[in-house]
This record gives sequence, structure tokens and C-alpha cells, in this order.
Amino acid sequence: MIVDLEDLRAALKAERKRRGIKQDELAGFAGMTVKWLSQFENGHTDPPASAVIRLARLLGFTFEPPKPFVDTYEIGQDLLDR
Repeated sequence: MIVDLEDLRAALKAERKRRGIKQDELAGFAGMTVKWLSQFENGHTDPPASAVIRLARLLGFTFEPPKPFVDTYEIGQDLLDR
């Protein structure tokens, strides 16, 4: 389970390596520099969320809202429907 940015870094790096994708290949597809990707994977830069999501999607990760968010949304909708 991924609970923080460090877990996400490790998961993305592991998946890139598992698929046999080189940093320069992934960086090219993602529109990033190899230097930036290397710094991200090694914890030397904190990326914008959009960059992490782009990398994750290219590597096949999906995102689902956490259960509390869904419950809060549904409660909010109930309040709006009153």
C-alpha cells in the first residue's frame, strides 16, 4: 500500500524497472528531463502532483478516491439535495 510520497517514488521506480523501461524513455514520454526523473526517483526533488500523476499513468497506475472522500461527497450531496 502506498501511504506517502516515498512509497510512491519507490513503487514508480520499481514498476519502471520491472517493465524494462529506461529513465530516458520514460522521461521522453512524460515530457520531462532524465535529470529531473533521476532526482525524483532518488528523493532529491519534490514534484508537482501533476508530474507524479503523469508518471504513474504512463506506468499503468490507477487512482481511486479514498473511502472517506466518497462518503463526504455523498453526505455533501445529501445536504445540497435538501
